Amino acid sequence: MLPPGHVAVGYLAYSALRRAIHGDVPPASAIPWLLLGTQLPDLIDKPLAWWFGVLPAGRSLAHSLLFAVPLLLLARRWFRRSDRPGAGEGLAVGYLSHLLVDAAPLLWSRPELASFLVWPVLPAQVRPRPAIWPPQVLFSPTELAFGLVIALVWIADGTPGLEYARWMRGRLIDR
Repeated sequence: MLPPGHVAVGYLAYSALRRAIHGDVPPASAIPWLLLGTQLPDLIDKPLAWWFGVLPAGRSLAHSLLFAVPLLLLARRWFRRSDRPGAGEGLAVGYLSHLLVDAAPLLWSRPELASFLVWPVLPAQVRPRPAIWPPQVLFSPTELAFGLVIALVWIADGTPGLEYARWMRGRLIDR
């Protein structure tokens, strides 16, 4: 899945979780951490595998639950000590939604390809680097409809994170 898809699924999962458990919408302070969590497995694994050759595959170390669970528990502890528990929740939901979206289709069709979830206990399946996605995949009616649903949920939630993004943009531009 491409990065925007991971963001979209992560946001939907977090919004649903907040509504179900807390009866509210995602807090704005958690959105940057949610966004980071949705990308972090690929930000770690892809460069280390494709550019530096340190990992066997683009889905190995950071895509493994054996790495993710301790990382997220440490992050949760750090965020709680920093009095930002929502940030840890956002990071965890984003990260775990990334792993779920990468693994779910494989678990249904070819479970052996989801061995990255327990790497290094099982070997990571080495796959060739993907070519650029064709435009018909990127701009299909399904993708556009999914994007519209995500946007509507985000607007219904009160556009959390938008004010923070504006503040950050102002700080970076007004230097």
